[in-house]
Amino acid sequence: MSNWGKGVINNIGWGQGANNDIGWGSIYDKSNAGETLLSGGGFDSDYQAVLDFATSEGITLPSENQQILQNQLVLDLKSNGIWSNLDAFGVLATDGDSDFALIDWVRLITMTANSSPTFATNLGYTGNGTSSFIDTFFSVSDGTNYQLSDSSFGAYYNNVLTRTNKGFGMGFRDGANNNSNGISPREDTVLLSGINNNDGFDIPAYTRKNGYFMASRKNSANYDVHVDGDLIQNVSRQETSSVSTKNFYLLAYNKEDGASSFSDDQMLAFHFGSSLNGKEDILNTLITDYKNAI
Repeated sequence: MSNWGKGVINNIGWGQGANNDIGWGSIYDKSNAGETLLSGGGFDSDYQAVLDFATSEGITLPSENQQILQNQLVLDLKSNGIWSNLDAFGVLATDGDSDFALIDWVRLITMTANSSPTFATNLGYTGNGTSSFIDTFFSVSDGTNYQLSDSSFGAYYNNVLTRTNKGFGMGFRDGANNNSNGISPREDTVLLSGINNNDGFDIPAYTRKNGYFMASRKNSANYDVHVDGDLIQNVSRQETSSVSTKNFYLLAYNKEDGASSFSDDQMLAFHFGSSLNGKEDILNTLITDYKNAI
């Protein structure tokens, strides 16, 4: 393979004569010469910023092919009007190193993995169910897009059908202003959720499945819960009266006295932002497609 710069994969079978295959604009064209990156194609500026940040921090980048997939994911998020809704977004499943998996692609910061959650290439991070978690360093008070009455967050869970611990997948609880946020397949047949309200809500008898688990609030009176692109329930819960400065945790619940309710969930990606306004299934599809391609 000759690296002619980052961009769209094109394959040129040097010396193959009429058999040469130049697939302009194709991501995965094949030829006898193998895969070649076309000079001058370039990456989306926001994804290139992720790579530049990682390089500046001494973090190992993903493979060239995966960089193309990740760049395409950013392009798809933009073309579907989702990227502009995000305050925070990360892809934990990568063949870059464990630190690359902790980069927030929007804020260009590195999150912190505490008490050694397990990183697996192309699968993401898995909690140990007793002490490990990831601090996203994002709180409701940080939100530009994320507001009390216009907000969403969620994560793609890989191992819902095999997990054994019943801890909390992600979220926080702030007793100072009675603000509760989180979403988790906490039990085999019960989904616990909450977004900017003063208590959680158990959704019984939902169908267990892997996919994107998301809470989305479009107004002050209620919010929606989505799993794997499907609307599971509209929950009637009034929003809290004020924002919180508590950080969201992944793989645990950030309560008043620190991390608790640890899970052994495996997470592929996460986001925080404004309500996606009917595009929840698109985000789920884009992350699922990425998962299937890596």
